[in-house]
Amino acid sequence: MPFEDFSVERLINRIPPALQYLWVVDVQIPGDSLTDTRDMTLLARTAQIPGFTNGEITVPYMNSEFYIAGKRTWETMDITFMEDERGIITRSFYNWANLIYNVEGYGEGGVPKDYKSRIDVTLLTRKGEGIATWLMYGCWPTTIGNTEVSYTAEEVLEIPVTFRYDYWTRSAIAGRIKEFGLPTGGRLDLPGVGII
Repeated sequence: MPFEDFSVERLINRIPPALQYLWVVDVQIPGDSLTDTRDMTLLARTAQIPGFTNGEITVPYMNSEFYIAGKRTWETMDITFMEDERGIITRSFYNWANLIYNVEGYGEGGVPKDYKSRIDVTLLTRKGEGIATWLMYGCWPTTIGNTEVSYTAEEVLEIPVTFRYDYWTRSAIAGRIKEFGLPTGGRLDLPGVGII
């Protein structure tokens, strides 16, 4: 095989790499009829495609050992949101947290079907087409992190949130992203979002 088959030009033209900054996240907040999920997408600043670990089981046999797969452990997922002047993020996650444990309702605890939801992360091409979607099932926020405020700062107010979920699947079809104007193989059309 000629060396030219492994050139940088061939890589870029034939197998263009996916880029970290081309993505959208779709957070479905249970029991929230006030928040447009598209607003949550626009306010997300960083997200993750979570990993997992397959456990291993050691099976001794005579004078040796061999290994088989054990349980799968799913990593948590972190998303950082920008707050807006309507307070969408803090309101939405406060209400979601109250579905889990309602501090205003004498410590009432929610049942999983009421507070678990789904989060989708979709990678995009430079043309705004969906590459693949990771669908996290049974999501709920475990930690709503500290929000830094300061008289000397000029940064956007950020709210970090950590999610636990039951499992994820990867789909070549861009999940609920169709609701944002992205049919399968189509372009993403979010107001105010440019694809570079």
